[in-house]
Amino acid sequence: MKKIEVELKEKPYPIFIGKNIISQILPKQISQKYSKILIISDKNVAGLYGNELNIILKKTRKPVYSINVASGENSKSYLQVERIHKFLLKNNFNRDSLIVGFGGGVVGDLAGFVASTYMRGVDFCQIPTTLLAMVDSSVGGKTGINLSGSKNIIGSFYQPVFVIAETSFLKTLEEDEWICGLGEILKYSIIATTGYFNFVKRNIKKILVRDDKIVERIVFESVKIKAAVVKLDEKEAGLRKILNLGHTFGHAIESILNYKIKHGAAVIAGLLLIADLSKRVGMLQEKDFVQISNLLQGFTFNHSLKKLSTDGMLNLMLKDKKSRNDKIKFVLIKKIGYLVIDADVNEILIIETLQNAGDILK
Repeated sequence: MKKIEVELKEKPYPIFIGKNIISQILPKQISQKYSKILIISDKNVAGLYGNELNIILKKTRKPVYSINVASGENSKSYLQVERIHKFLLKNNFNRDSLIVGFGGGVVGDLAGFVASTYMRGVDFCQIPTTLLAMVDSSVGGKTGINLSGSKNIIGSFYQPVFVIAETSFLKTLEEDEWICGLGEILKYSIIATTGYFNFVKRNIKKILVRDDKIVERIVFESVKIKAAVVKLDEKEAGLRKILNLGHTFGHAIESILNYKIKHGAAVIAGLLLIADLSKRVGMLQEKDFVQISNLLQGFTFNHSLKKLSTDGMLNLMLKDKKSRNDKIKFVLIKKIGYLVIDADVNEILIIETLQNAGDILK
């Protein structure tokens, strides 16, 4: 087992990473102050692991309740938030209760937002069950729901009290969900040193077949990178923006395809597009561009990605939370391990990248 402390001034918390650790760690982390526990999960995860989690939580001798939502981004809605708030109120949950987000990124975002808004804030923890949630959304305190096609446009910064990344849950993860998490790991490899980039590149085949030791290592290294960034910039005032690498394009792709593409696949596409754009502005040199492209282009995309509407993508990117004064702000790549945030880019170059998406995303 590995442990990382997310060192924040107001609310530091631990992240536990390993295989077959949850039965030991979870009961110890449930404080005596909690009077009730609510598990928020999706129907798929509840069917696979719900009984196992309930058995573990019964060791705490606390009343345990469960509420399940449908899988997918559509569950991140005001409708679901209201439904869960009413459930909490009906069952007399209060500020000494604990909410458990048990599932992927959608469940974690939803559970965190519910916890941050019910009675102006109750404790919650994250037990991510997907690779994506383990390395990204469960760390850093971002919560949110979607509105009118805009992803995470309503939300808050609200930290969990702890996170348990139980890697044995990954054994039942479908292949497209595995690739979904891999998109974020590839992002971290570009953000981090060339050493981690080369480690990922050397071990990509072992990552794809889910080698236990390699998986635990990449989860640990990715979480360590994100925790270090969040420590320095919890509320995304500056440095934390590097974690949005590839996401300006990626989120627009998700929206324009009505979330029919997995987040990780959209991020990989976004990374390829931002590498191209970084090269077009004269920032990313050919050597690093080729290394990044070679690593990322090993993944196939839905054919519809090759026919992205340039106008539609531009309009969606202007609605991105990072846009300022009607200008799209990008995180650009100068070289592996060195990024530039809040970059203004000539719209002509953005259009060129979008118009060449068919060749870039081949």
